[in-house]
Amino acid sequence: MFFFGKKKKEKKQEQAVPVVNKEELIAKASEKVTELESKTGDERVSLLNEIGSLYTQAEETDLAIQYYEESLELCKQHGKASTDLMKLYNKKRQEAAEAKDDEKVKEYMDKVRALHEQRTTKPLAYVHTYGCQQNVADGERLMGMLREMGCEFTDDTKRADIVLMNTCAIRENAEKTVYGMLGQLTHTKAANPDQIICLCGCMAQQPRVAEKVKTSYRHVDLVLGPQAEWRFPELLYRAYTERGRVFSIDDEPGRIAEDIPVYRVGGVSAWVSIMYGCNNFCSYCIVPYVRGRERSREPEQIVREVRELVAAGYKEITLLGQNVNSYGKGLEEKVDFSD
Repeated sequence: MFFFGKKKKEKKQEQAVPVVNKEELIAKASEKVTELESKTGDERVSLLNEIGSLYTQAEETDLAIQYYEESLELCKQHGKASTDLMKLYNKKRQEAAEAKDDEKVKEYMDKVRALHEQRTTKPLAYVHTYGCQQNVADGERLMGMLREMGCEFTDDTKRADIVLMNTCAIRENAEKTVYGMLGQLTHTKAANPDQIICLCGCMAQQPRVAEKVKTSYRHVDLVLGPQAEWRFPELLYRAYTERGRVFSIDDEPGRIAEDIPVYRVGGVSAWVSIMYGCNNFCSYCIVPYVRGRERSREPEQIVREVRELVAAGYKEITLLGQNVNSYGKGLEEKVDFSD
């Protein structure tokens, strides 16, 4: 097993977290709202933050952001909005926005599953991954989302309702192989016009590739880069309902979406991503341009995933990242790879 390395800090004592349902959180937040009328100054700011936290936990993101914004505005008016405070509120707003994104992913998975349930048989998905272990890990998440949306898997592109090619941009031969495969898929598309053909991964993120697919491979329905893969259910839903070609290759800042389902085969070895992207911009490397800037996962999320894998019987766990030595940069908690 791949361990985190020598322990540098005393591990915090774990405490059981009480389970509170959404209705209780909303009711508690509503009670706090009624108290706002009598509060001013620091007391009002503190109460606004508490309400925002309750609404965040209840996944009422718009309401949470509303109270956080009012709190920050009060601090600005009284000259108390220091740099540290601005960072804190920006972090809270980001957390609330990410919670809203997570809700959106689940919403679109439900929508696509509903479309699939209208069929007489379960849709079959063909998924082929090229390239590095990070691509393999991405492919497992894409397959996890497909399974959550009601798909089963096949090794035959002729039988597939969805063909997903998870590509690599490092080697020229890999690109040629992908283009050859796309050419072959013209025949499966002709035999099954409702087949959805999706090109994703690092190769798909490059503008020149996207343009070539637009003009020369018109049977491809969906193109998305690594930074947009967490939005796959939404983009697939658009491909179904708009019946037009969907391209999502913008240079997005990228985000780390937790709780996305993962489909792993084998039960012995597992890949666990601890960070994404790279800031080095080496002259020979395309990674920063296709996978974006460095983004580290919270250590608690990594440990939780590893523990779940160990409990499931996995014997070998490999921690992944384009540049693992940079792990922890940008996190609020001071932590690095050796921790």
